[in-house]
Amino acid sequence: MLLLGRHHTYVGSIPLSEHSCNNCCNPGQMQMSFYASYAHIVQIPLFSIGQKAIAQCKNCQEILEENYFPQDLTEIQHEISSKITVPPLHFIGIGIMVVILLCFALFY
Repeated sequence: MLLLGRHHTYVGSIPLSEHSCNNCCNPGQMQMSFYASYAHIVQIPLFSIGQKAIAQCKNCQEILEENYFPQDLTEIQHEISSKITVPPLHFIGIGIMVVILLCFALFY
């Protein structure tokens, strides 16, 4: 069992109908998916540590990571990622630790 680690959560995806795949050249088959990362202790999320985006062709399953996005995909990624919110459950570990510390401070 891993005590410390990092995990990714699927946040959402959007179709990229005006873009064609670099691999199979099919237009309208691209999709951009967004993932939020969080640090955890014993599978309990502590805090969010960032977002990640990938573009995938639905036809040939080619995956393009955000480091290799062309300029137009980078602009779309920045526009959409500013609207995406981090899931509140990514911070549940901090809430649990605050409650435990308050209980110790009040009762001991």
